[in-house]
Amino acid sequence: MMTPKSRICTKCGVEKPLDEFHKRKIGKFGRESRCKVCKAEHYQKNRERVLVRQRRYREANPGKLQEQDRRYYVKNRGRISEKKRQYREANPGKLRERARRYYEENLEKFAAKAAKRRAAKLNRTPAWADLDHIQQFYEARKAISDATGREYHVDHMIPLQGKTVSGLHVPSNLQIIPAERNISKNNSF
Repeated sequence: MMTPKSRICTKCGVEKPLDEFHKRKIGKFGRESRCKVCKAEHYQKNRERVLVRQRRYREANPGKLQEQDRRYYVKNRGRISEKKRQYREANPGKLRERARRYYEENLEKFAAKAAKRRAAKLNRTPAWADLDHIQQFYEARKAISDATGREYHVDHMIPLQGKTVSGLHVPSNLQIIPAERNISKNNSF
């Protein structure tokens, strides 16, 4: 059976090419029954009612929607990553401005997180720790970052604030790794 190249809209009754209808797996010919124009008009006339219905559905089905989002991401991971990369390259100023604004709006949260991190580092530094050796790690990190032009971090192999195990702020627990790897591993090891 051949798939037709057009379809009649059930709302306006006009025969239109299939690309004038939104895709829908369970629809006849894999398309909606109403054309895009009729659907848009319906949405504009009933916008408030549609938004209320959508909000109620989201509130009633959070797990279902999260699972749908997860499946979609797994299926389309490469395409999503590529689109994000293209957006970052096309909008560096916009992203910097958004990050700056977010930081300014959440300055108290960032300050609290930084204070917690400093306290954890102090609490996890034993009296017998070789502070000069620790300082050498940070100096080496700066030298490597400057020489390569790539950002490096001093990482705690066993995190200071791990969920099950917490490491110490001592030279034997430190390593110098690329920043993106350190950020992606978070508090895991």
